[in-house]
Amino acid sequence: MRVSSCCRRLALLGLVLLFGPAMLFPILGQEPGVRGVGVRQQTLIAPVSPRPSAGNAGLFVGVNQFSKQSGLGTLQFAVHDAIELAFAFVVELQLIPPENCWLLIEGQPSADSVQQHLQQLTSLGVQVGNSARKSEILEAFSTVVQCARQETDLLVCCFSSHGFQQPAGSFIMPADGNRSFLVDTGLSLATIEDQMDDPDSGSRAGHRLLLIDACQERQGAKGQGAGTPMDPAFEKALKKSTGQSKLASCSPGEFSYEDASLGGVGHGVFTYGILDGLRGAAVPDTNRLITLDAVATHASKVAQDWTMKARRDPQTPILSATVNARQLPLARQADDLQTMLVTLQKHPLDQHFTAAFRERLERALPRLSKENSEDNEFLQQTQQFLRGDLKSLVFCRYATSELDRILGVMAAVAPVKPAPADAPMKPAPAASPAKPNSNPLTNSIGMVLLPIPAGTFTMGSPASEKNRDDDETQHQVTLSKPFYMGRTEVTQGQWKNVMGTEPWKGEDYVQEGDDYPAVYISWDDAVAFCKKLSDMEGRTYRLPTEAEWEYACRGGTKTAFSFGDAEAKLSDYAWWGGILGAGNAQDEQYAHRVAQKLPNPFGLHDMHGNVWEWCSDWKGAYPSTPLRDPQGPDSGSFRVLRGGSWFFAPLFVRCASRLNGTPVDRRSDLGFRLVL
Repeated sequence: MRVSSCCRRLALLGLVLLFGPAMLFPILGQEPGVRGVGVRQQTLIAPVSPRPSAGNAGLFVGVNQFSKQSGLGTLQFAVHDAIELAFAFVVELQLIPPENCWLLIEGQPSADSVQQHLQQLTSLGVQVGNSARKSEILEAFSTVVQCARQETDLLVCCFSSHGFQQPAGSFIMPADGNRSFLVDTGLSLATIEDQMDDPDSGSRAGHRLLLIDACQERQGAKGQGAGTPMDPAFEKALKKSTGQSKLASCSPGEFSYEDASLGGVGHGVFTYGILDGLRGAAVPDTNRLITLDAVATHASKVAQDWTMKARRDPQTPILSATVNARQLPLARQADDLQTMLVTLQKHPLDQHFTAAFRERLERALPRLSKENSEDNEFLQQTQQFLRGDLKSLVFCRYATSELDRILGVMAAVAPVKPAPADAPMKPAPAASPAKPNSNPLTNSIGMVLLPIPAGTFTMGSPASEKNRDDDETQHQVTLSKPFYMGRTEVTQGQWKNVMGTEPWKGEDYVQEGDDYPAVYISWDDAVAFCKKLSDMEGRTYRLPTEAEWEYACRGGTKTAFSFGDAEAKLSDYAWWGGILGAGNAQDEQYAHRVAQKLPNPFGLHDMHGNVWEWCSDWKGAYPSTPLRDPQGPDSGSFRVLRGGSWFFAPLFVRCASRLNGTPVDRRSDLGFRLVL
């Protein structure tokens, strides 16, 4: 393995966890109520709880740069480590509420994706400071430990910097620390541990996690020179019995490494292993939970594999922890269907496992029933094949007859090809109900908005609906006023007319043209568009509420899709399955021209598929009682997305399906439409 900009650094990654009487989080058995959308689209994890405890709190510190008189060398990726760990705990794992998180960095991220994560954290309300001096760290630390006061709370403190040992103790270096005056200018590890463990003056949290990535010297570019291995005294201090479990990135006499290629952004090798484990690579337990022990084991394997491939001296992480401490759940593995659909796309093809065979398998998997013994057997055999336990010849011979049973021998359906740009629009089906007796509206930028009548409907999905999620509780909703909704998603041409920019320009999985949907649009971007267009025309445009969106999508129907329950008809109405689900977008993996598919009963196009559409609401749980003109929760961390996209399988394209994203998320399948 060729390592770009690899350096050796004395790194101690101490993962210190102190347990109180409560050994597990209060809500472990529940399935998560939210499915998050972030920059990393292949994250196959879910939170262990539908929402973080209000008392959970975290401090993340990363120091790349130090004062000139410090006697300390500049670090490359300490800032990356701090930002990505904060992003994992706040956004991906949803273990820490944004308002209870502090992030202090000295230096700026050098990778665009890390910079975007930093912006997301800021927009969510994380307290971000661009200075990591000793006084600032201590002030933030004092605030954080006071947030976590209950036995069920989690307190996380992470430090990535230089670290040194003196007879007086072990010290982590802030940006203004000085190697010659460690006692006066360094952060005492003992003091930090004591404050986290003091129920009177510090935290009372039942779960306390201290993560220390403290590195000393960097070695030369050729891997030889002035590097100093891990000080046994520092290691001994962290292994001292204090009732806390501790994880270190290397053993005494060894080095820890960092690599500019890790994660595509640059990380310490061991820190990358932890992040990779937290993001789904660690082996889950029988309850699909990813525990501290599993993450530590994965990080150790990553470090050992990396040193072997890079032909470096060994790096051997060590973990000292109680049995109970090792079982702390940090994430939940995504369900089998989600995992297998993504894994199938990455599995290499051969003469037996062909593209056509994979397409049949992708169509069959969502139809399996856990109550059917034959389906369960097929599921287990498929998992063994994807793990590499079954040869493709053996599996494909077995699976062929099973696929015939599940799909039917004549089940294959040819995908619908996109209509030419100048083709006349297809009429709505004859069975569609009549539109309201008012005229469409065409505004100054050529956007057509259709009238949507007031009415009452049942929002959510019945328990019997195929592929429904637990966050789709049915409840009655009344919309007391009629409104207008865009006939199509906002197009690139319309966006350019108002904003004068092209956020999608040069991005992957994008087709450019005035009639294609505007994509790479965040919630914040969409709101800015509404405001500017409103100012231009003197009337108020806005995003639809989640209730308005589902009401308009259904168009008076009560089925999974606006045209019924039959997925076989989906390609007549939607672009879908470009990556997951083997749909009609798999050969053209991008958002297509608007209004090329059949409209719904209200005359709206692309309400199913093409691009996810932002709604105005914060994401929250549905009530079971009737609502009138609901606006969603008053606050939250994620905004609602509806409709599915060209990327996703049918289960995400249903009328009731809900997704969410942070207000700054941008992707090739994120867009919006307006209401007036």
